[in-house]
Amino acid sequence: MAAAFGEAFTEGNGVVVDETQRVGDFDFTLCGVAAGRKASFPMGVRGERTYAVLSIARVDGEPITDETFAQAEEAWLATAVEQEDGSFLRDGSIIDRGEGGFALDSPMLEDLAIAPVVAGDDDWSAGRQEWASGGYCADGVMYNLVDVTDLRHANGRAYLAVYRGWAQNPSDELFTQNPDGTVSFAEGVAGALFEIPEF
Repeated sequence: MAAAFGEAFTEGNGVVVDETQRVGDFDFTLCGVAAGRKASFPMGVRGERTYAVLSIARVDGEPITDETFAQAEEAWLATAVEQEDGSFLRDGSIIDRGEGGFALDSPMLEDLAIAPVVAGDDDWSAGRQEWASGGYCADGVMYNLVDVTDLRHANGRAYLAVYRGWAQNPSDELFTQNPDGTVSFAEGVAGALFEIPEF
């Protein structure tokens, strides 16, 4: 995955960002973004796409380990309800979307959402288009390769948003369109919001 993303940069197809935002007990870093047209990513390239690499690290410097994920899963299951088919469903209304939702003892790593948002996109359509992410850990840091719709020609400032609520698309409940042409999190919602540079 890392090699494929590096290939995009060697082809002049991406840009290093290296911007870090601290939310609760975790540091989120947007490492870089690249266009998918020429890149050979593991999941295959489907037309014009934007790919981003996001890293997640603990503020205290301790590594993210299998135990970290196990604790997050346990915390998530503690508030989930088992369905008839054996799956588990969690009531989104009880998700702590504030800073506390990014505490070390929270299920954050189990229900993290990463989605694109665009200023001026009043119905948040960019975040409702197909997007996906795949992650792995290396040296105690979690890395996510995010595959979203092509943001290079968005009709407004484009952002990559990180927030609590896996599989929950951007909405007015989570974000605010500001008069100055920017996007911000809605009141009471914490997360990382990275503006995508031109590339």
